[in-house]
Amino acid sequence: MKALVGIKSCWRYTDRREACRNTWLPDCPFEWNFFVGGHKPRKPFGSTTEQLYGESDVVSNPHPDDFKTIGPKIARMCEWASRESADFLVVMDDDTYMRPQRAWQLMDRLKEVGGHVAAYMRVDPTYPQGSFYILRPKAYEILASHPLLDVVSAPDDVLVGRILSGYRGIVWHHSPEIQVGPRWKEGYPTAQNQIVSTHKCLPGDMKLVHALWRASNG
Repeated sequence: MKALVGIKSCWRYTDRREACRNTWLPDCPFEWNFFVGGHKPRKPFGSTTEQLYGESDVVSNPHPDDFKTIGPKIARMCEWASRESADFLVVMDDDTYMRPQRAWQLMDRLKEVGGHVAAYMRVDPTYPQGSFYILRPKAYEILASHPLLDVVSAPDDVLVGRILSGYRGIVWHHSPEIQVGPRWKEGYPTAQNQIVSTHKCLPGDMKLVHALWRASNG
């Protein structure tokens, strides 16, 4: 099985990207990219230039780099997964810490239950909490070509829920092992639990969570 990891980020969050690279990413067997928007004066607005400033794992797009314009980043991730014919696409934030092997196990379970999205599900409306979720091809192919992600200014996870809920046959798999907070201290991966990921880990917190993970594994 082939899995890709798309990580939502902003140009100014170089410290968050570096924290990921120095903690859980060395243990990640999947190909990953950070997806960012356009930014002045560090790059010409509208440029789609990739791999700037020595960050070979950063993909940029010309859309604004703000919270309400994350939808295009999701669309670009889904286009990437479609081009690569991935079996799974992991979508996550740059302040999310995850354990890749547990994500792999969650992918196996998602396939076994016939689901298309694994997430910590929110309701009213139904949408996957955006810090970490997994998409199978039926879901990410819909998102890759859907215009709402490029034209509507709204939180990306709400848009994903709105779009996929409109398609018959999309199966959501609620995964409480994806810890969403409100703070990482309420649940983080250790050898003594089955938590896959935890959220709101700013760089110092992410390093601490990683140290706690390593300590729990002896």
